[in-house]
Amino acid sequence: MAQTTYKGLEVQATGANAGTWGTVLNTQALEYIDLNLGGIITVALTNVNVTLSATESRSVLVRLTGTLTGNVVITTACMGFFVVTNATTGAFTVNFTNGTGTSAEAVQGFSTLIISDATNGCRLGNNPPASAYVDGSIATVDLADDAVTFAKIQNITTSRLLGRTTASSGNTEEIAVGSGMTFTALALDVAVPSPSRLISTTTVSAQASLPVTSGIDSTYDEYELHVAELRPSTNAVAISFQVSTDGGSTWKTSGYNSSVVLAISNGGTSATGAITTGVALTESAFTASSSTSYSWRGVIRFWPNGTATRKNIMVQGSYYSGTQFVSATSAGVWDGGNDAVTAFRLIASSGNISGTVRLIGVKNS
Repeated sequence: MAQTTYKGLEVQATGANAGTWGTVLNTQALEYIDLNLGGIITVALTNVNVTLSATESRSVLVRLTGTLTGNVVITTACMGFFVVTNATTGAFTVNFTNGTGTSAEAVQGFSTLIISDATNGCRLGNNPPASAYVDGSIATVDLADDAVTFAKIQNITTSRLLGRTTASSGNTEEIAVGSGMTFTALALDVAVPSPSRLISTTTVSAQASLPVTSGIDSTYDEYELHVAELRPSTNAVAISFQVSTDGGSTWKTSGYNSSVVLAISNGGTSATGAITTGVALTESAFTASSSTSYSWRGVIRFWPNGTATRKNIMVQGSYYSGTQFVSATSAGVWDGGNDAVTAFRLIASSGNISGTVRLIGVKNS
């Protein structure tokens, strides 16, 4: 006997079912229509997939119960629409399929209209309300890949990276950008200390000393002081290098052990005995000239960090003594304590001093 395409209702042919026409109409048409419009079935679920029978598939209302212990797929023979009330518990999903096309999820705790056809499969006839997702119960499987945009993520503090520093697995955390790292136009810039970097330039004119009181810290463990020019305000004075361990608030005037060797333009040499008030740049018998044309120029290398008692200092320079051109080589240590050196100065044995020096970090640990 012929049936309707979608709901399987018996089609009465003219002159057919003599004497049983009413029975066929009632049981295979009107009762089906009744189920299609108001029938309800209850299906208890756990973690086992379910296939609804033809009779079950005719009911327009499907109520799901039970405690889910796994995701469940329900296959229906219904063509048209039906409404599913998902009253299950357990953090898993229930999807409906008719065996073709896509499947549709019946969201837990809500009633969902599902449309079913032989071409497209099962799909939602209504989107679940926004309140379906505010309690945090939506499962990961319900989120399409790449569906969550940056705009849907919580606000982030300026200049932060996302990651996790707390031990063990857990939620994403904001990570502060450390020293030497900056964000510029959505790019992360990392400042890597160079093996040789100009830190500062200091110039004084007719001052009691030429001090450098900043830029000397643990960033570098070796420094160079490039002396572009250095001259006392009067002739016949010696120049020495002294350190400070408190940023220049006080200066160490003892605890040094140094000597200077001079190579003189007339072919001679000269050397001093031990000098304890500083590391000498000049020697007393051939002191520096105040003339701008004959300034002391050279390089002072020193190692100011660490807790070792001795802080090594090396000097190589040249100057005009007033009678001869002199090349000076000096080596010494400051042996006066365990604190790191944080400042230094160049000072004349009397009077003021003028000049320009450049502080350069030359080596990292």
